[in-house]
Amino acid sequence: MKIEIALLDNAPAPLETPGSRQDVDTPWGERRRVKLKVTDEDSFGLIADRAVGEFQASNSEEIAAFEAGFHLGFHRAGDETAKQAYRCPEVPVVQPDGRAFWKRDFRVARYGDLLEASRLGLFPGDPRRVYLIRDAPYAGGPAPDWAALLSGVAVLHELLASKARAEGSIAFGDELRVRVDHARSSLKAASPALEERGARPASFRDSLGSGPWTVADLTALLGIPDDQVDGLLTAFGFAAVDGGLWHPRADAESELLSDLHSEIELCYAGEGARSPEKRLRERLRKYLASGKRPALPEDVEPAQHRIRSREDELVVGAGNGSSDLAAQMTPNRSR
Repeated sequence: MKIEIALLDNAPAPLETPGSRQDVDTPWGERRRVKLKVTDEDSFGLIADRAVGEFQASNSEEIAAFEAGFHLGFHRAGDETAKQAYRCPEVPVVQPDGRAFWKRDFRVARYGDLLEASRLGLFPGDPRRVYLIRDAPYAGGPAPDWAALLSGVAVLHELLASKARAEGSIAFGDELRVRVDHARSSLKAASPALEERGARPASFRDSLGSGPWTVADLTALLGIPDDQVDGLLTAFGFAAVDGGLWHPRADAESELLSDLHSEIELCYAGEGARSPEKRLRERLRKYLASGKRPALPEDVEPAQHRIRSREDELVVGAGNGSSDLAAQMTPNRSR
């Protein structure tokens, strides 16, 4: 199979050129690209190493800017630019036994296992169009982990309990409380297994995408009980419609649970005097009263998924030379 790899320099445009097009705005067809023939057994470490070699031969000056390190991303269908590129550090793969894992180092993910995940709907990017990205994805702060997600769900659970005691008005009925109870218990039960498989909330949410899913399909992929899968879908903002098919944001309750993830990221990523739980509680109280997500603070832009730490970023070339990547990495064939 042939794939294309493009360069993406996500550094800001110079201040002296206001209004100029950022590199992230450049359409895929206008980018510097190389084509590679790959097999299912190839690791992305070897693929990245080959791509760097091709760029060094054809665009040596441009690839020189990437020598300090880069990570991988994937183009998304429907977006000609790179604004919506998949950048989560974990890449979902489906192994020969049919189980899903999220590789926290792209370098050890096999191309064929990523293709299988894409075929089954677990990967939102295009495996045939890959980016080498030079930027600092960790600059925005760490993405919430499972503990932060459980903490945020607990805040919502407590608020709903207080509303049930008539301690404030609410724009939602009892259905939301039922769903939050189920979501909370399912997250507590299933998150250790998902963590062991390499998933984090942001990458798991990206893998679920826009569905639709059946509980049976996800049960087969995740290897956890049906009732926990049902609760996970609920926790990530899905609702059952169309005879058992689960769709995201299908009603007011699922919209709130979907928005909860963005609210947790907003409140838990900041560093201020107030605790993240207090900040989240204040915003969720407004949400529950109005039925609409509160406006973002003026100094905050809509958040994108952030890499948890420098160690989780797929950085190659930094300090050791990208041409040595193939020697450094051994494809994980046992998975």
